[in-house]
Amino acid sequence: MATINEMAAKLTGRKDFKLRRDSIFSSEVLGPLDHSTIADELGWNPRPIQETVKDAIAWFAQQKQAKSCILCLVKHNSGHVRNHYESQLHRFG
Repeated sequence: MATINEMAAKLTGRKDFKLRRDSIFSSEVLGPLDHSTIADELGWNPRPIQETVKDAIAWFAQQKQAKSCILCLVKHNSGHVRNHYESQLHRFG
């Protein structure tokens, strides 16, 4: 099924297909993951998913804000200062 899906995606030029051979292989090799060993040996426990998602959203918002600030600096500077700020834009996608 994944092979057919990949062929169809290639013919249509789509790159966002979800069912791929490598993803099926990874799920078979990795299987269900268990964090009990690291929890027992190091005392690590994963954070609640709600807290993690909230922090991720805040981080992405901060990155967008940082990119806006850098774009403003690029717009209002010239020469080597502008080049420096432009070189920092790659950090923000």
